[in-house]
Amino acid sequence: MYRIYVNGCHVLFLLLNYLKGKKAFILKTNPPEVVLLIFPLTRSRCEEEVVVQPNSTVLSTVSPTKTSYYIHSERRFHLSRPQTSKMAQENIFLFVPNLIGYARVVLALLSFYLMPCCPWPAVFCYLLSALLDAFDGHAARALNQSTKFGAMLDMLTDRCATMCLLVNLSLLYPSYTFLFQLSMCLDIASHWLHLHSSTVKGSASHKTIDLSGNPILRIYYTSKPVLFVMCAGNELFFCLLYVLYHIQEPAAWLYWLQGLCGTICLLKSAISVLHLITASQNMAALDATEREKTMKTQ
Repeated sequence: MYRIYVNGCHVLFLLLNYLKGKKAFILKTNPPEVVLLIFPLTRSRCEEEVVVQPNSTVLSTVSPTKTSYYIHSERRFHLSRPQTSKMAQENIFLFVPNLIGYARVVLALLSFYLMPCCPWPAVFCYLLSALLDAFDGHAARALNQSTKFGAMLDMLTDRCATMCLLVNLSLLYPSYTFLFQLSMCLDIASHWLHLHSSTVKGSASHKTIDLSGNPILRIYYTSKPVLFVMCAGNELFFCLLYVLYHIQEPAAWLYWLQGLCGTICLLKSAISVLHLITASQNMAALDATEREKTMKTQ
């Protein structure tokens, strides 16, 4: 806090103006960087903004307020009681979509713990965690609780869950380890770069697509049925690989379902390649724009 210096003439002038009922009052800085602090008993709210410059007189044209107002050493301030926004009091971490996200994380961790010994409970927990991914988005839109934290939590849960399942499959099918590693790298790299480019461009989520971009990605993200089928088919393919390993005589329809889901998995991998290419082009375009602005300012 600064020491406040009050000139007797200033106080007398203020009192006279107040007794006369004038709406104007004078504030001075004395010394130059110290602002006169005044607490008048007044009648109505002040809402206008006043800028105090050193060594200058500021004439306010607003009515005084009933509550004491304050002026501090900053150059710009409001002569009104600070009001706490309702939004500022909300706890983002306790939003319903984020609570669903936490449940997904717990189910995924439980699934990873059960995978070495209990295949069916493990698959149940894994698929339930993946299924809840469809509900947190609906809850966010219905309750107006869409947040950047929730979008990041959703994306990271998806990537980590798929990666951990593929690690387990690498142990069960060692001859296909390279393909599983390639799938992990492609999935993580494409989504991370796509999310980063979307964030730099100002999008709230990696699922927010520029409609002028790649038409395949536009269909992939704007069509909810397409997005659901692609994601569900991809996850189901890896789950079937895990389940079939633990079944000695699987039914024929399981192989048919695995073939269908395998086709969807290949399509999703192709879309991941498009993710990677499109996001790389977006980042290069942003770099080119920034370099052009830098060259103009030099």
